[in-house]
Amino acid sequence: MNVLKKINDGLMAFIKIVLIFAGTLMTCLVIMNVILRYVFNSGLSWSEESCRFLLFWRTTPVSMVSICEWISSWKCSMVSLARSWR
Repeated sequence: MNVLKKINDGLMAFIKIVLIFAGTLMTCLVIMNVILRYVFNSGLSWSEESCRFLLFWRTTPVSMVSICEWISSWKCSMVSLARSWR
């Protein structure tokens, strides 16, 4: 059981790093496109589509991480509640 927990923790840490990278990349692309449109009056044609792509493919890992965090916190609160009833 400890091996599965270690694998799960490592996978969740990797997914969180990938999500942070994707969010940072999306933010940089949008800011770069806004600056280019304001300064040069023409932006990058591919940045909007890449931001949509990143946003679409970020939703599944974000939901997976949030569900795992919610289940973990729910389980901890139920255990502490059960201990307080003793």
